[in-house]
Amino acid sequence: MFLKIGKFTAAAAVTTGTVCLLISSACRNQALENPADPSLAQRLAENGPIDDPSTIDDVALDIPLVDGSEWIESYRPNRSFEGINLDLYRRRVPILFDMNGRILHTWTNVRAVGRARLGRDGRIAVLGYDNLVKEYSWDGELRWFYKPDRKEDFPHHDFVQLENGNYLVIVRRAETKTDDIREIDRGGNVVWQWRSDLNLERNFPHYDHDSSDPVHANSLRPLPPNRWFEEGDSRFRPGNILVSARNLNRIFIIDKKTREVVWQYGDGLDYQHEANMVPQGYPHAGLILVFNNGYNNYREYRRSAIQAIDPVASKVVWEYRDPGFYSSVAGADQPLPNGNVLITSSESGRSFEVTPQGETVWEWVPPFLPMHAFRYPLDYCPQFASLRREVPEAVPLKRNFPFIDLELYAFTIPEEQLSLKYRGRNWWIIPDNTSCRDLRIPPDASVEFNYGFNEDQLGQAQVKAHFRSIITSRDSGKTQVLLDDTISSSDQNLWRKHKTKLEESQLQNATMCIKTSYEGTLSPDDARRVILWAKPRIRSPLVRTYREGRPRLPANAQEEALRIQQLKALGYVQ
Repeated sequence: MFLKIGKFTAAAAVTTGTVCLLISSACRNQALENPADPSLAQRLAENGPIDDPSTIDDVALDIPLVDGSEWIESYRPNRSFEGINLDLYRRRVPILFDMNGRILHTWTNVRAVGRARLGRDGRIAVLGYDNLVKEYSWDGELRWFYKPDRKEDFPHHDFVQLENGNYLVIVRRAETKTDDIREIDRGGNVVWQWRSDLNLERNFPHYDHDSSDPVHANSLRPLPPNRWFEEGDSRFRPGNILVSARNLNRIFIIDKKTREVVWQYGDGLDYQHEANMVPQGYPHAGLILVFNNGYNNYREYRRSAIQAIDPVASKVVWEYRDPGFYSSVAGADQPLPNGNVLITSSESGRSFEVTPQGETVWEWVPPFLPMHAFRYPLDYCPQFASLRREVPEAVPLKRNFPFIDLELYAFTIPEEQLSLKYRGRNWWIIPDNTSCRDLRIPPDASVEFNYGFNEDQLGQAQVKAHFRSIITSRDSGKTQVLLDDTISSSDQNLWRKHKTKLEESQLQNATMCIKTSYEGTLSPDDARRVILWAKPRIRSPLVRTYREGRPRLPANAQEEALRIQQLKALGYVQ
């Protein structure tokens, strides 16, 4: 065997083939044909202004003032793969930074949502806030863009550039509420297409027929040269397209020539992201890495996993799990040339590199949520040579406790909570007034409760409600009463705040419950509208979180409208 559970043991020779992935260093000596869009001026005239300076926010003004080295929690140069990292500052502005967190380059006029990719010629491509895929020069000049012909359609989640300069893009087809995979040429034309709506019944008969988003593709990659094809398995022909479809709980391969689904895998997958075939020349080449989120276990057993799948045997041969690792949605994984894996826990606040043995050798915890951190070799593109790089410095672990991802101690996650504007502010409301969650509690933590009556819905009803919350350590068995309060509709203070220390469950697995009982004239449906718990907020002064660095509100109404359109179409909001 060339791989064993828990430890990768093999390496293959570096080769290049007809497909050269920009995300792989295996093709570093192969030139990419990437001409400017020959019709750019004409298409800009037809589509109107793009990147109007008056609509761009001021997020990038912060960048010269920040010290990114403060965001590196640990770094072991002798165990890590050195490179230059790309992610989005405050989920908006593409930045390049070194292994010690120092920001080396930024595109101050570029705004992205969710995804940015760097080409071997130094151009950067992004999913823009305006629902366009856009490509810029190293200096930030717009060189190409793609806008679907139907204004209701929009690109989302992922794209990748091919060797010929074209782009593969995931596009939401509004009329069928499904996703297309489209290849777009340098003139913005669709030259190849695969429609998921024409393949659901035949290839994925288990799909949710009632869903408004039955597919939800979230990543795509052309297959690199690989051992499976060289051994005669045509399903893995380089250039075939590996897709992750979250709402199908499937990853699958599309034959580029026939448009047929020739391989799929779904055993144990739960809202997964980022399916990658490990390139030739890397240890464990040919395996498929996937970020298995574990979304549907958020009420109880919250755990995510990075899994390596043998696509021929259709089984998991390695995985990374940790009690402190969980991202219910989003997330990224990148195989590195030394056999390590770069992981981004997108909803929980960090990117980190692990060895095959599961040891963390680099950790980046910025004051905002990272999105898809990606690491490029030092010689990836010519422009890297001009960057001011310093000798990497080891960083001993800055904390004396294990990292706990934010969602592990969030009582609710975004997809299950309701937004309510009340008393001049927005609250996240728990829809079920009697509920329990299994959590992992950070050190020195406290919890804040906001609860009471919604006076806008109360009217003349006479009601008395009892609010109670307890937490029980699943490790020690100790129970702590966190809140025990009664509110009557005749009281002066109908909306209350209570904060208490979590004394019995620090750094432990615990079950936290809220419970409401009431007496009065309200029907059960009315009670759910009147008697409210806001999301309990667990915080620790020892844990730096992203909250202070969240992106500001969109700079203009058009961006906000497009954002809401995407979120609704993709099922994130109702």
